[in-house]
Amino acid sequence: MGYGHWRVGKFAVVVACVAVAATACTPDDWPTFGHDVGHSGRTSDTSITSANVAQLGVAWQVNTGDDSYTSPVEGVAPSGRHLVFVGNQLGTLVAYDATTGQRVWSFQASAAIAAAPVIANGVVYAGSFDKTLYALDADFGTVRCSFTTTGLVLTPPIVVDPDGNGSTVYFGDVGPTGFDDGGHLYAMNAVDPNAATDCGTRWSYSSFGQPAGAQPKAGIWAPPAFAKDVNGRPLVVVGSSSPDDAVYAFDARTGARVWRFQTEQYSDTDVGAGATISAPGVNGFADGVAYVSGKDNIVYALNLRTGAQVWQFRIRDDSPKVEGAARSTAVLDGRTLYVGYGAGLYALDAVTGAKVWRSQDAGTTTAEIITAPAETGPAGSAVLLAGDAAGRFNAFRASTGARVWSYLTGNTIYGSAALYNGTAYVTSADGYLYAFRVGGAAGGSPNTAIASPVDNSKVPNPNGNLTIAGNATASHPLANVKVALKDVNQRRWWNAATHVWTKTFTENDATLATPGATTSNWSWTYAVPFDGGRYVVQATAVDNSGLRDPVPGASHFSIESLGNPATATITSPTSNQTIVFPGGVPQTFNVTISGTATDSGGTTPGVATVWATVENIDHGEWFCGNPTCNQFGTVPWIGDYTPFSTTLTNPGAISTSWSFTMPTYDHPHAYQVTVWAQDRDGHVQQLRQPVTFCVKTAAGPCP
Repeated sequence: MGYGHWRVGKFAVVVACVAVAATACTPDDWPTFGHDVGHSGRTSDTSITSANVAQLGVAWQVNTGDDSYTSPVEGVAPSGRHLVFVGNQLGTLVAYDATTGQRVWSFQASAAIAAAPVIANGVVYAGSFDKTLYALDADFGTVRCSFTTTGLVLTPPIVVDPDGNGSTVYFGDVGPTGFDDGGHLYAMNAVDPNAATDCGTRWSYSSFGQPAGAQPKAGIWAPPAFAKDVNGRPLVVVGSSSPDDAVYAFDARTGARVWRFQTEQYSDTDVGAGATISAPGVNGFADGVAYVSGKDNIVYALNLRTGAQVWQFRIRDDSPKVEGAARSTAVLDGRTLYVGYGAGLYALDAVTGAKVWRSQDAGTTTAEIITAPAETGPAGSAVLLAGDAAGRFNAFRASTGARVWSYLTGNTIYGSAALYNGTAYVTSADGYLYAFRVGGAAGGSPNTAIASPVDNSKVPNPNGNLTIAGNATASHPLANVKVALKDVNQRRWWNAATHVWTKTFTENDATLATPGATTSNWSWTYAVPFDGGRYVVQATAVDNSGLRDPVPGASHFSIESLGNPATATITSPTSNQTIVFPGGVPQTFNVTISGTATDSGGTTPGVATVWATVENIDHGEWFCGNPTCNQFGTVPWIGDYTPFSTTLTNPGAISTSWSFTMPTYDHPHAYQVTVWAQDRDGHVQQLRQPVTFCVKTAAGPCP
């Protein structure tokens, strides 16, 4: 399975937000993953249509501080302020003003937050890789209570009052390592005025398999959905991970298992997509339907009351040459079901399962759409918004599947879009939260430029302070320019007030040459260390009305070392090399990574250590060096950025080879290796050239 596979798309159901959620919400709020607890993926807001979607532009974008895989959610805090909530891979959960993008508060967990949060009754619930579900005050980000699990929390939680006895939070975990080592589905008491202990356990379930308990290694990373069957029984519908690969319905009040449906089982075919619920009586189905995709590349329609199969659509047969695994939660609009796959979107007849259209056939092939589509617009001119693995945010015409607009972000889009008040919010693995509106940014917004260092430049080490400088303009007098500096190698942000590198995105005040003017140069200094480094700097002008530059200025640069640090390079594998599974059969096998390192300068020449990191790009997880490096098991992959030392052929020599061996997954993936040397004087190589390679079933390009 691999816990990185949480990167599902998202969920859907035809249930009104106010009808089943624990708190009322205005029709166009998006307070939970997939819009509502039934995962409809649709908003009643018709501001964005097929007629104007081509005019979408960036209203604002903000840096979350690190790669973001979460789907944003939007809701109203007790203060009445509309906020957007987003997590990132450094474990930061941030609340932004939905209109301006201003950061209202941030909360720092101890490990990645990789799944969408939910806001209900003034409380934000978010799970983390630190095995905790946090309940935070929506206005201030303070912890109201928390729930400790035995595994990584990768599911977007939902909040429902199933029986009138109090709000309940439903979520899952995938076990201590996330690698087929057991997990749970939890029902936790929400922060609620009733007598139940806030964040206390209502029930939990871990007896996966048939018979019950036959699959103790399974867990939950799919998003749970809520529904009521034809008899009024409240249900939680959710998929399980490998090696179980099934869909379940549980009584939401007690946790009793109501039914189980077995998907087809291949290699790594867990059910990671959320169920999309069609209520009893809709489309002529008296019992209602749960629509769900498995990583077996099959879309299933299941009887909501019994779990019996109504129909199946085999993406694997209709698009046999397309790679990818169905992880996208569907949108249901009338009798049409929309779902992502390896090259775009499908539209299926929700009653028969017949193909209505495939976006490839309408002339556009995208990278894999892992995300759930989000639908907006009136009948006849509705559009579907969905990001893809190439980082492109796409709009498709719902009637035909034709792509009518797109915007390229800086990295893969794993999160589904949220829609509110004519704005589409989406995150990217480039670390930004984007807000798109028809017409883009409001007129009169400040503009910020960085003149020095020049983007993608190499800068000599100043042996002291480096001055970062630029200019800013605004319609109103400038109040200040905020500067954020990230050490790319450390994945940390500089706090100039405390002189500490921190996980949390931090802005520092620059000096304006002409305070109060509408145009001014600005500058900010940073004391560069002896070894130099790799950095990205971001600058944001703010005027005296509080309006911020919607698209901050940014510059990536490197600073040379004052000394002569050792240098390590990778010789095998080569950049973008494709390695084929032995015999072309998916399986776990070892790959040896190797290269050379040299150091001939300094007081004591010689290579002391070559450090390495390996990221599974598809999972967002890190190889930690050896089978015992994961404290929770024998699987050497964890959720946190983890450097480890390689094996040197001639430790301490001026020139040496280095190598390490890593296990692959038993299914196709892309990996990125980065190495750097440390010499005997203690100086560390800062300028590093990563190598990406792929493991696939057949030769072909490595994306």
